[in-house]
Amino acid sequence: MQEKAVLWIWFSMIKGLNNSKLQKIISLCEGVENLWNAKTREDLSDFLDGTNELTGISENLLRTDLKEQANRIFEGCNKSKIKVTFPGGEGYPVLLEYTNDKPMVLYVRGELNKEDKLLAIIGSRTATSYGLDVAFSFSKKLAESGITIVSGLARGVDTYAHAGAIKGRGRTIAVLGCGVDIAYPSENAGLLKEIEKNGAIISELPPGTRPSKYTFPLRNRIIAGMSAGVFVTEAGPDSGTRITVDYANNYGKAIYAVPGEITRQNFFGTNKMLKDGAIFVTNTEDILASLKSHYLFPEDLLNSTNYNLDFGVPMTIKNELSEVELSIVKKLELETKHVDELSNELKMVDGEIYVWLLMLELKGIIHQLPGRYYKIKNTFL
Repeated sequence: MQEKAVLWIWFSMIKGLNNSKLQKIISLCEGVENLWNAKTREDLSDFLDGTNELTGISENLLRTDLKEQANRIFEGCNKSKIKVTFPGGEGYPVLLEYTNDKPMVLYVRGELNKEDKLLAIIGSRTATSYGLDVAFSFSKKLAESGITIVSGLARGVDTYAHAGAIKGRGRTIAVLGCGVDIAYPSENAGLLKEIEKNGAIISELPPGTRPSKYTFPLRNRIIAGMSAGVFVTEAGPDSGTRITVDYANNYGKAIYAVPGEITRQNFFGTNKMLKDGAIFVTNTEDILASLKSHYLFPEDLLNSTNYNLDFGVPMTIKNELSEVELSIVKKLELETKHVDELSNELKMVDGEIYVWLLMLELKGIIHQLPGRYYKIKNTFL
């Protein structure tokens, strides 16, 4: 039997569709194994007939050279002691599972734990001593409180956030915009070794992939997607942290920021985030209290959700639902779904689908998750 990790490496290499579309194809084909085993376009049509998902990608799905390349990547990972995980796989970040553009594969050095309580700390590469001090001291205290710190290993705030977590004898995760076997920036090579011993280094890019201006925004979505919240210590008016914050807002995550001098450009970004609704922070207790009161940690989901299992609503309750409500429930009995996916499948506009979802929430049948995902309520497990 083919290694499951190889299947996901291969699937992540399919060109022509973004990650949300790839997820849809997996759902339609009832698993990546069926795609791997397809030999002809007709085999694919057995699963995708009547959809437009094959347009422009069927040749890529049937290319044997990509499968051979996936095998080579996997063998190289084994030799280099690099782990490979994927949605539903060992260690794959729980909150990342709920994003509609999650990576199909993650390469890992170190250890990922599904139970980790993840918080991202990010900020400017050219931060002032104030922003660096806040990143280090907050990271240290949060790590001492059991929070795993996520950041991007960039110069400046990211570096100090990772270092603070290590100083606090906690765990930290570096999300890279290159292969996990590449130290970028090079001066952080020593820090990477410490992170590997005290957490994990992860990337969706195969080992050997060099960083580029296109890979860092992809990295930023992973930072936002896997974390319960994003804490920005310092950001200028055009800071790249805005990309991560935008992703976090889209996923329904908490945004935290500390105020800065209103006359200094270094703080224009963070001060604007506060004006736009970010949570005002002056100490670590502000973050901890907010996360415990309003936002889900992975352990909350692990204790209440079984992934990829069927959820059943009793027939006595189904009989009381309208035709539209029942159609939504039947979709969610199969799997947790994003509101956009429900809207497309049921051919409803956003305003209409939200009304029906609200009705089902009020009836205690469904539950909204971070990032505008919906699932059948745990009562019916």
